[in-house]
Amino acid sequence: MVYSTAYYALIVRANLRPGESVLIHSGSGGVGQAAISICLKMGCEVFTTVGTKEKKDYLTATFPDLKPENIGNSRDLSFEQMVSYEKCVEQICCFSFRLCYVPEALKRFMTVVKLN
Repeated sequence: MVYSTAYYALIVRANLRPGESVLIHSGSGGVGQAAISICLKMGCEVFTTVGTKEKKDYLTATFPDLKPENIGNSRDLSFEQMVSYEKCVEQICCFSFRLCYVPEALKRFMTVVKLN
């Protein structure tokens, strides 16, 4: 189900194309990992956020192609500097799982809401 959700949001709705840059909030969750996997397989530049160092370590071990410097802190707004520091903010599709802060420079924004 998580891969179906990520695929639908990224490919069908956001029309993600190879080589684009993507910001994925909560990258260590199930849908986040599915989204990272899809994006990396498409040759996209992935930026993601996590809440702890352990989650960052987990993602770098699970996804060797994910650059450690592209994993930001979800507990504050420091990830915005990580993304805007790169010269690619116009191409980023932000993929989020809850209401979150979204840098204004983002071109497209997709929210996935988990309903209980």
